[in-house]
Amino acid sequence: VVAADVHLPVCKVTGAGASRCRAGERAQFTVEARDARGNRLAQGGASLTLQVQAPGQDPARGSVLDRGDGTYTASYAVDVAGPYLLVLASQSSRLALEGVCEPGPADVSQCRVDTSDLARLVAGTRGTARVVRADRFGNVIPAGPDMLPFRVEVSGVGPAEVETVEAGDGACEIRFEARVAGRYSLHVYSGFRRDAVAKSPFDVAVLPGQAASSSCVAQLEGTQVYGPGVTAAIAGEALTVRMQARDRFGNATAWKRWQTLAVSASGPQEVVFRESPAESGRGVFVAQLSRAGAYVVWCTVGGQAVVGWPRVIQVVPGNVDSDASVWRAEAETMA
Repeated sequence: VVAADVHLPVCKVTGAGASRCRAGERAQFTVEARDARGNRLAQGGASLTLQVQAPGQDPARGSVLDRGDGTYTASYAVDVAGPYLLVLASQSSRLALEGVCEPGPADVSQCRVDTSDLARLVAGTRGTARVVRADRFGNVIPAGPDMLPFRVEVSGVGPAEVETVEAGDGACEIRFEARVAGRYSLHVYSGFRRDAVAKSPFDVAVLPGQAASSSCVAQLEGTQVYGPGVTAAIAGEALTVRMQARDRFGNATAWKRWQTLAVSASGPQEVVFRESPAESGRGVFVAQLSRAGAYVVWCTVGGQAVVGWPRVIQVVPGNVDSDASVWRAEAETMA
């Protein structure tokens, strides 16, 4: 029997590389030559070729080393994680072997961060970004022992809470929460050299929430303060209340269309302040209190009193108007 009679389907194949490999690392296996009847061949000289076929890639050639004793060492490398096919061929036969390529070690520069959940983050709510671990070829790494750890540093307009939690599928979650509206920057890195992940740092814009009565501000114009707790206004002069929208953390925000704003006064007369159409936006109310006396002024958002309200206003008479004055005769004072 000569070496040309190598029949690959009955040859003995040994070695881990016959069924698996790691991305970017060279794998190998050994072929023990046999003829069509299964007889072991003790001499080399056969012309064997190896081809590697991975999904989405052009076929690549491996190498086959003839050891001269009837055994051959085949080696190859695959970059894409997943299934692949090895085709070993001689002049008269072929042998196909199926294998699975595992991702290589994590490469920080190839890890990707998905920040889509942080796109419209509202103050006081928690958002999550996902760090997808990948090797130097971009292959996603599944869950396993000794996962590459990540650290996050935050800078921005205010304090923020951030933590990293393993997602259980090989990814790492970054949980972020801030109460001050504005822009923040997340620097994601790993290792003592602080190697940054791809495209780090990431910008996060925190938006204010909806207006809350407990944090809104209302300013009263057209009055004067004459001492602790004594606020006075002149009868017939315009009083203006300017309401400023604030969310529950004090961030300036905008009024929602469905939010009900109201200002009213009770006292010698019941007065409902009217929202001024001349002002830009909402929240400016104007009224006149024409009768002197003490009034309680309410300022509410959605039926809830704004912090610091209601307030007591003492309305005093204005200047004497001769046209409105009344003359009364008192006979007992006559001489």
